[in-house]
Amino acid sequence: VDAVMAAMDNGGYDEVSLTSLSTADYSCISPLIKKVMTRIRERKASLSVSSLRAYGLSEDLLDEIASVKATGLTFAPEAGTQRMRDVVNKNITEADILTSADRAFTRGWKRMKLYFMIGLPTEEDEDVLGIIETASKVRRVGLDHKIRNAEVTASASSHVPKPHTPFQWAAMDSMEEISRKQALLMEQGRQSKVSVRMHDARISYLEGIVARGDRSIADLIEAAWEGGCRFDGWDEHLNFDVWRDAIERVGIEPQRFLGTLPVDGDLPWDHIDVGLAENFLFKEWKRATKNRLSPPCGKPLGAQVHHTNLEDAHADEAKLVCYHCGVACDLSGMRTERIEFLQKLGAEQRPDPRAEGDLPEWQRVRINKKGKRLPPLRADQGEAFTYRLLYTKLGTTSMTSQLDLARMVPRALRRAGVPLKYSVGFSPKPTITFGPALPLGVSSLGEVVDFASLEDVQPQDILERLAEVAEEGAIPVGVAKLPDGARSCARVAKLAEYTVAAPGTWHDEALELAAERAQSDEPLLLTVIRKKGEREIDVRDGLLAMEVVESSELLESLLGLPEGTPALRWRVNLDEGPHVRAEDMVRALFPSAERPPGLVLVRTGLWGLQKGKVFSLLDPEAVSEFTPELPLEMPRPSS
Repeated sequence: VDAVMAAMDNGGYDEVSLTSLSTADYSCISPLIKKVMTRIRERKASLSVSSLRAYGLSEDLLDEIASVKATGLTFAPEAGTQRMRDVVNKNITEADILTSADRAFTRGWKRMKLYFMIGLPTEEDEDVLGIIETASKVRRVGLDHKIRNAEVTASASSHVPKPHTPFQWAAMDSMEEISRKQALLMEQGRQSKVSVRMHDARISYLEGIVARGDRSIADLIEAAWEGGCRFDGWDEHLNFDVWRDAIERVGIEPQRFLGTLPVDGDLPWDHIDVGLAENFLFKEWKRATKNRLSPPCGKPLGAQVHHTNLEDAHADEAKLVCYHCGVACDLSGMRTERIEFLQKLGAEQRPDPRAEGDLPEWQRVRINKKGKRLPPLRADQGEAFTYRLLYTKLGTTSMTSQLDLARMVPRALRRAGVPLKYSVGFSPKPTITFGPALPLGVSSLGEVVDFASLEDVQPQDILERLAEVAEEGAIPVGVAKLPDGARSCARVAKLAEYTVAAPGTWHDEALELAAERAQSDEPLLLTVIRKKGEREIDVRDGLLAMEVVESSELLESLLGLPEGTPALRWRVNLDEGPHVRAEDMVRALFPSAERPPGLVLVRTGLWGLQKGKVFSLLDPEAVSEFTPELPLEMPRPSS
């Protein structure tokens, strides 16, 4: 719990994920989630729990998670029929799966993802089709709860036999067989209105070769790398033809590694001791091929999860299941240790599913008579104070998109200890407003953002705290507290200045010519691509002034420009005519054949413009009269 809170404080994040291979088998998962939720709830942070078995969350835990944010849940039934779940020792039934679905949909969840595998040993087509049947039944539970847009996704990966498991001798399905089963799933999914996601059969084929290969696989990997293969685990980067050529060039017979391996033969990994007793895996392999279930070890017989409270843990004196696999487990010590951790977390008694719990009224999940989840009640966050922040976008930060910027700025404010005001609803967001967005890759000396804080802090204090935790290149320039009723920066920041320079490649004459073209009476037309397709614009729309200047000392120091670098500077009214982007101006003034390398484009100024008056964004009351002959030396915020 302390680690989670420290990570949130130091990282500034408002999302927490608890992750493990089998989260439900973490014996303190129930009290842990409650402890974490108690700490993060007031921060409006959300919690997700991954890798859940279908029986992993009790009703009281679902209430805890749903009290902050409900998006989707992920469960792993692994197989579509009970026979196949027994083969892979998945100790759950269809009733467990549907019960968990009922608990989730009852609390307003609309999306569920179910993880399955195809190509398991002894699998038949009815087991494959059982995947869609199971997912369809889960979706029906959502529809029964009047959730019309209930969405269930069945994600089916291909089974790859792995060393040191009972399936290490099993044959892997061929690519053709995997594709055939995937086609079955897609067709059945369309009929049942279940979304189906599957892994690329070619990636599974290569994974199988590497997983059970011997030393010759080292030559294969090297040959594929020399052929240009990189990041092949991502579908869009898979270069399967190069892999296939490498297999032929190295002289590998894939079926030698993908087919059934003899149980009495030597395996490439036999010399590696993982601590298991001889023949243990073979016995489990035989049990699996006979559809015999092996209950999970380390738990009382018949138990699906460990006890999550002291009342149940002390009452259960049944022996823990042990297969004497070769790993010397201290079963008594395991039981004692779990009890000690439950004591530390204060999990004394079994939760009463009928109890309302300790959640305040405004945080409880609310469901109307039709089963529809209602927005949380509006919580009183107290008085809020609005501040305006100016900051730079330099270096790598200039490559931050506007969408990522909307996450980066709140993280920096949280790291600085600024208590932000949040919106209300299912997914609370910080009350933040950004000024005019910059294109990706364009630097800036003065970006602007407004934010609401629940604490009345001196602007200089916020500035100093931000300076200690800001991202590299996002230097806080100034902070001002805004008066009540002040218009947001998005509505008043309408006057912008841009500067473009290319060190060592431009001459004053070329820049003077470009300035003359921009200031002439002739339209300066350019074809641009927007969301609605191609269109022709006049880049002179909104242009107020343009001139050739020498780069300032500030630009030279921040952007690394040589002293006296000539530059082109212009100002635009962002409210006049169609929006002309700074890079569009550069394209129009300097055709591609004349455009120099190493070009530096930066927004060097941003001001407020309202009712014909210009003002510094950090001092809305310092207003100067606006005239058609706008001077190039505009009022700037103090350092």
